[in-house]
Amino acid sequence: MSGGLVIEGLAVTIAGRRVLGGPEGVSLAVGPGEILGLIGESGSGKSMTALAVSRLLPRGAVATGAARLDGRELMALSEREMCGVRGRDIGMIFQEPMTALNPLMPIGDQVAETARVHGGAWRAEAGRLARAALDRVGLGEIPASRFPHELSGGQRQRVGIAMAIALRPKLLIADEPTTALDVTSQARVLDLIRRLVREDGMGCLMITHDLAVVAEMADRLAIMTEGRIVETGPTASVLGAPIHSYTRALIEAATHRPAMPERARGAVLAEGKGLVRDHPAGPRRLLGGRARFHALKGVSFELAEGESLGLVGESGSGKSTLGRAVLGLERLRSGVVRIDGAEIGPHARMAPETRRAVQAVFQDPYGSFDPRHRVARLVAEPFHLVPGAPKGAARRRAVEEALGAVGLAASDAGKYIHEFSGGQRQRIAIARALITRPRLIVLDEAVSAVDARARARILDLLAELAGRFGLSYLFISHDLTVVRAITDRVMVMKAGEIVERGPTEAVLTRPAHPYTRALIAAAPRLETTR
Repeated sequence: MSGGLVIEGLAVTIAGRRVLGGPEGVSLAVGPGEILGLIGESGSGKSMTALAVSRLLPRGAVATGAARLDGRELMALSEREMCGVRGRDIGMIFQEPMTALNPLMPIGDQVAETARVHGGAWRAEAGRLARAALDRVGLGEIPASRFPHELSGGQRQRVGIAMAIALRPKLLIADEPTTALDVTSQARVLDLIRRLVREDGMGCLMITHDLAVVAEMADRLAIMTEGRIVETGPTASVLGAPIHSYTRALIEAATHRPAMPERARGAVLAEGKGLVRDHPAGPRRLLGGRARFHALKGVSFELAEGESLGLVGESGSGKSTLGRAVLGLERLRSGVVRIDGAEIGPHARMAPETRRAVQAVFQDPYGSFDPRHRVARLVAEPFHLVPGAPKGAARRRAVEEALGAVGLAASDAGKYIHEFSGGQRQRIAIARALITRPRLIVLDEAVSAVDARARARILDLLAELAGRFGLSYLFISHDLTVVRAITDRVMVMKAGEIVERGPTEAVLTRPAHPYTRALIAAAPRLETTR
C-alpha cells in the first residue's frame, strides 16, 4: 500500500513475556481516507497496538517489528522525532472526554496548545487554528473561553476531536470514542469522524468493542484476540459471513438476548410522585437571584415487584438524577419516593430497612471500588449502612455466598480489584449489591463499559439472579439494545420529563413520541450488514 499506515510483524514484550503479536506479530494497513475497525474484547491488545504505533508504551515495554506512516518508519525515530509526529501526523481521540481534557484550561487554549506544541504556531496563529478546528467539529456557537465542565459529554468529545484534527494529521486513532456517550451524541460524533476522514483524506484506526458502531462506520475490519489478528476483510464480508469462530462468538454476543424468567407482576415496590429536583445554574444575577436548572420536572413512576423497568434518554435528561432519588441520594425540592411503602421525601431520610432493600450497580466497574481494599471488604461495604449486620465468620460466609451467586470463587475475596477483568469487576459490583439481599437494584449504565461477550454474560447473570432471588431492576441505559433485552417496560426521558412509557417491545417497535423515534433512529444497528 502506498501511503497511509502499514504495520508488519508488530510485537510488544513486557518483562520477557510477549503480550502483543503472538509468534507472527500483528500486521495491518490503513489507507488514506479509509476507516479500519479494530475489534476485540478488553485485553485483546487493541489499545496496546495503538500505543505501540504512537510509541507511547509503558516503561519496560519493548516493541519490535515495523510501523510505517507514509513510508516513514516510526520504530526507528527517536523520542524527540516522535514528539514531532504525534499531534501533527498522528492524532488521537480517547475514550473518556472529561479525563482527556484539562479541567483548568479553557477549551480554546487546549486546542491551541496542540497547534503551538506540535505545529510550532505562534500564539495568535494557534488561536485562529483552534477556532477553525472548533468550528469544523460543530462547536461554532460555543465560546472558546468555556471550560470542559461547562459542556455536555458530546461537546467535550468534539473538543477532543478538534485537538486531534487541528493540524490535519495523516492518521487518526480513535480509541473507543463513543463508549461514554448517549445514542444521539454518539451518532453525531460518528458522523463527524466520518466527514473529517473524507474531507482530509486521513486514515482512521477505530478501536472499539461495539460491532454495531463499526458496522456503520468502517470500510474494513480486523478482529483481534489474545494479541493476534484472527480475521480481516471488508466490513460486510466479515460481519455477514464470518470465518473465524471468535468472530462468530462476538457477533452472537452482540445480538444476545438473555432468557428473562416468567414472573407475574406483583404489587408496587417503588414509586415516585411529582418529583422535582433543581440546581443553581450560572452565576448569581444582580436582580432576581440565580437561574435554576430543572433536572426533574414533576416526574412520577411505578415499579412493581418482579419487574424490570428501563429508563432511557440522552445525557442530561435526568435519568441518573431519578435513579439517585430512588436510592435516597438526591434532596428533592418536592415530591415523594416510596420504597415498599416507606417514604423518602424532601425532608425524610431513608430508613435502615429501606436502605437494605434497595442497592445500586454503577457504570465504571473500576471506579466503583477503593483499590486499596480487598474484595471481601469491598463486597461487605453495604453492611455498614444497616443495623445488625453479620460479623466475623458470618460476614465471611455472606461475602462468599454473594461471590458464588455471581459466578466467582470464594478465594477471590482475598484479591484486589486490579487483579480482575472489567466483566469480573462488574460481577463483584453485583455481588456487593446482593450482599444485603435487596428487593430492588438500580443499575446505572451497568454494562456500557464492558465488551460484548462480557455484557452478554452479565445480562444472563442478571436474568438468572432475578429468577433466583425475586429481584426487581431499574435499568438506566443509553443502549437501546440492552434495554430491549433485559426490561419488561421502558420509560423515555427528555429534559427532566417522562415523554413516553409502556411495554418495552411496543415502545421500541412502535414509538409514539418524536423524541423516542429520534433515539431509535440514532442507535447503531448490527443487523444492517446482514
